[in-house]
Amino acid sequence: MNKKRLEDLLTQHLQDTTLFLVAVIVKPNNVIVVVIDSDSGVTIDDCVKVSRFVEGSLNRDEEDFELRVMSAGADTPFSTMRQYQKHIGKDVRITTYEGEKVEGILQSLNDISVVLEIAPVMKKGQKPGKNNLAQQRTFLFNDIKEAKALIKF
Repeated sequence: MNKKRLEDLLTQHLQDTTLFLVAVIVKPNNVIVVVIDSDSGVTIDDCVKVSRFVEGSLNRDEEDFELRVMSAGADTPFSTMRQYQKHIGKDVRITTYEGEKVEGILQSLNDISVVLEIAPVMKKGQKPGKNNLAQQRTFLFNDIKEAKALIKF
């Protein structure tokens, strides 16, 4: 199974929709896993439509395969720029390759980095002042091991 061909087909197919491709994984025994996301959420119908598109694009007479189409879960690490863009203004956790974990609000991004606004740690009874204002911190993509959305209740 040609992974690159599937990625190209799906990227083109989803181009004018709110959906975007996160990953195509081809496992042993031709198990194909397609992971999609959307700026506004992924429905079961979205997964069914993508599944039907893939089924219609591949020839089972040439190669047998098992297909799974799923949405990127809420706790799935970001793997595309679009996932980062989707979470601008939202709480995220970044883990660096050095093991540092930083939580904050994703403020912006460009081709090489992201900017988080990190809330100050306030001690009990401490009053706000210039020494405990929110800070902005830039992280290079090359330094980010993992970035995830934070789910707060």
